[in-house]
Amino acid sequence: GRLASRLCARRKGGTESRPISGYHSSVTKGATPENSSVVEELPEGLRGDLVGKDLSQRDLSGLSFRGRDLSGALLVGASLAGADLRDTGLSGANLSSANLSGARLDGADLSGTDLTRCDLSTARLDGAVLERSVLSDTIMRGAQVQNASWNEAEIRGGDWTGVDLKGAGLHRVRVVDVNLRGACLDGAEIDDSDLIRVRLEEASLQGVRIIDTTLEDLD
Repeated sequence: GRLASRLCARRKGGTESRPISGYHSSVTKGATPENSSVVEELPEGLRGDLVGKDLSQRDLSGLSFRGRDLSGALLVGASLAGADLRDTGLSGANLSSANLSGARLDGADLSGTDLTRCDLSTARLDGAVLERSVLSDTIMRGAQVQNASWNEAEIRGGDWTGVDLKGAGLHRVRVVDVNLRGACLDGAEIDDSDLIRVRLEEASLQGVRIIDTTLEDLD
């Protein structure tokens, strides 16, 4: 329909390719927050090494983990609503069914993270890395995710209405059955990806660049 035509008009052929994200996490194993007083305020059991730690079902809402390394951590069903996770290392973590609504994840490393059924509504993830992450039935409603890297992410289902994906880089990403109504994709680069049965009514697509991408059944 008209929407597919709008996207196809922005598609570019040739061998041009988008470089892989230049993001390099400053988070190191065992890193602690910049403000040492924050560590003292954390509950018992959260002040030491959090790599691979099982924090499933814990109420961690409103706490600051800024700059901490939680790579490989189990956070299944945990509540992190309003938590400060800026510049946090969460690569390989399991955040399925976790509540991260309103959380700050700017600059976080979420590569290879399981975000299945996770609630990220109104969260901020500017500059975050979500490469190879899994987002199945994830709620991203109203989230701000500007200039994030989504390389090789798997996105299926979920409510992404009104999400801000300005400047996003989507390389080899598969997006299926996702509601992006009213979303902002201004300046996004989508290459070597699949967009299938994606709803884009009222979405802003200014300056979108699409290269060698499959577009099927877009509304």
